[in-house]
Amino acid sequence: MNKTAPRPEPDYSPRMQMSLRWLLALSFGGLVAISVAAVLAISVFANFANTYSLLNERAITLINGMVRSIKDETDQAERVVSTLALELSQEADPEADKAQISQQLKAFLRAVPVVEGILVFDRDGKGLGEVRSEDGTITAAGERFLGAKTYSALNLDALKSVNTAFWGPPVTISGARYHDISQALIRDGQVVGHVTALIGQTSMNRIMSDLGKQNDTTVFVLTSGNEVVGHSTRADLFRDRNAIPLMAFPDPVLHQFPAARQSDEFERASSQAVKVFETGDGLGGYVFITRELPGYADHPYTLGAYFSKADIGNEIRRAMKSMLAGLAGLLAAVLAAILLGKRISLPMVRIAETAGSFSAFRLEDISVLPRSRITEIDKQAQALNRLYTAMEEFSRYVPHEIVSSLVRYGPEATKPVEREVTIMFTDIVGFTSISERLNASQTAELLNRHFAGICEHVAATHGTVDKFMGDGLMAFWGAPLNDPDHVRHALSAARSIAALVASENVDRRNRGRKPLRLRIGLHTGKVVVGNIGGEERQNYTMVGDAVNVAQRLENLGKELMHPRDDCIVVVSGQVVEAAGSEASFTPAGTRVLPGREKPIQACLLRLDDASQPNIVRFPGATSA
Repeated sequence: MNKTAPRPEPDYSPRMQMSLRWLLALSFGGLVAISVAAVLAISVFANFANTYSLLNERAITLINGMVRSIKDETDQAERVVSTLALELSQEADPEADKAQISQQLKAFLRAVPVVEGILVFDRDGKGLGEVRSEDGTITAAGERFLGAKTYSALNLDALKSVNTAFWGPPVTISGARYHDISQALIRDGQVVGHVTALIGQTSMNRIMSDLGKQNDTTVFVLTSGNEVVGHSTRADLFRDRNAIPLMAFPDPVLHQFPAARQSDEFERASSQAVKVFETGDGLGGYVFITRELPGYADHPYTLGAYFSKADIGNEIRRAMKSMLAGLAGLLAAVLAAILLGKRISLPMVRIAETAGSFSAFRLEDISVLPRSRITEIDKQAQALNRLYTAMEEFSRYVPHEIVSSLVRYGPEATKPVEREVTIMFTDIVGFTSISERLNASQTAELLNRHFAGICEHVAATHGTVDKFMGDGLMAFWGAPLNDPDHVRHALSAARSIAALVASENVDRRNRGRKPLRLRIGLHTGKVVVGNIGGEERQNYTMVGDAVNVAQRLENLGKELMHPRDDCIVVVSGQVVEAAGSEASFTPAGTRVLPGREKPIQACLLRLDDASQPNIVRFPGATSA
C-alpha cells in the first residue's frame, strides 16, 4: 500500500524584506523628489503659460487696493461732515457758540489730515470756518472761503432736507481746486445751514505720493477730458496748477496711454470694472491698469497705474533661478534622507504620531517627547514640546470648540450663518468737550482705560467685542459660540459696566474731574454672523437690521438720560421678553426709530443692583 506524501506547510514569510529604516529613507526621499519635482515642473509651465493670469490678479489687487486707500481717506472727510452736522444741528443757539464751534473745527482739522478746510454756513450764506495752510498752520477762514462767490460755487442750495453727506463738483477758490463734501444742518425738520469739508491739492498730492510708494509703481488720475490732476512722482507740478493736459505732462510713458490698446487677456479684471491697456509686443512696452473713480467730480475720474512689461520677464527669470536652486537643494535633501533614514526611523514615527494628534487638536493624546542624541531629532522633539506647551496655554484663552472646529473644518467654521444674538452699542456722552481739555496722549489713555473695563466685562460674560468706533464700541453675545443665555449674559455685562462707570466717577469727582457718562443700547434679534469682507481681508462680524436697532436704541438714550445719571441702558421689547425675571425694567414708551417704519417698545434697565463693579462670570457656552 502506497503512503501519501506529507502535505507541505505554507510559507507565510514575505518573499522580500526591507528594513524600516531603508523603507522610510527611500520612500520619503522618493516621494519628496517626485512631489517637489512635479510642483517645480508645473510652476515653470504656469509661469510661462499663465503670465496674463498673473497679471489679472496683480491688476485687480493693485487697483482695488488703491481705490480702497483713497476711499479710506475720503471716508474720513465724510465722517467729519456727518459728525459736525449732527452736533451743530442740536445746538440751541449756534450764533452764541462761534468760539466753541471754531475750536471744534480746529480739533477736526488736527485729527484728520486729509481735510484742509471746514466751513459752516447759515441759511443766509453767512459762515465761519477754519483752514489749514501747506505748512500745517490752522487759521480762521477769510472772505475768499466764506464769500458769496464760494457759497454759490459750492451749490449748497441744491442740498435738500436730507441728513446725509453729499460730494459736490470740485470748486476753485482763489485759483486752487478743492473737492468738497457737504451736509445740511437740519433742526426741527428745517434746513438751518450747511457744513462743508474741503480736500485740496495738498492732500491730493500726498495721497498720490503715498500710493506710488506703497505699491512701487507710478500712479495717476485723469479727468474725463484727459487732463492730469494727480501724479505720484510729479506732485510738485500741481502747486500752482489744478490740471495739466495729458500730452503736455512731462511723463513720456503716460503719453503712450491714449494710443494703448485694451488687452483681451484680462477677462477677470474686466469683470471687476478694471481695464487693462498695453503698448508694445511681447515683453516690451508698458501695461496700464485703470478703474473709474466716481463721486468726486461731475464726471468720474480715471485712476490708473503703469509698469513695464519687462518687470514680468525679470520675475519669471528670477523664478527660474530659484527653482533650479530649489531642485539642487531637493536632490541634496533626498540623499540626506537616505543616509539618515537608518538613524531616524523610530523617533520619526513617534514625531509623526504626535504631529497627527496636533492636526486633529487632540491634546489629551500627546505626551512629552523624550530627548534624543541626534541633534536634528532632538530639535524637532523640543520644538513639538514647545508647541504642545504653547497650545495648552493657547487653549486657556480661546474656547477649545472654536480652535478644534477651525482645525477640522477650516473656513467652514466661520462661514456666515443666521443666528439670534444680543447686540450692545456704547457711547460716551459729550466726549468731545471732555477731550478738548486733554492732549492726544491723555485722550488715548482715557479711552484705553475705559475700553479695557468694558472689554473685561464683555469677555467675562462670553461676549465678543466687534469693533471700536471713536469713543464707543459694538459687542454681541450668542456667537461664535451658541449661547442660549445670551440675553442674560448681555444684561449682566451692562449692569457690571454701569457699576464700573459709577465707581470710577466717584473717584473722578473726588479729584475734581468731569465724570464720564455712558449710553448703552441693547437689542436681541437675528443677524448674519461670520467672516464678512473681501477676498484679501475679512472680519468676523455681523450684519442685519438688529444691528441698526441696537445702535438707534443707544442714540435714543440722548432723550431719556437724566443729567444726574452716570449710565443709561436702553433695551428693546425683545430683550425684555427674553429676559423674563432676570432683570427689572422701566417702560420708556413705544418709539419709531430713525430709518424704521415699525414702532418698537423701548425700556430702561434698572441699575439699582449695579452699585458694585463686580464681574459676574458664567459657565461656558455650548459649541456653535
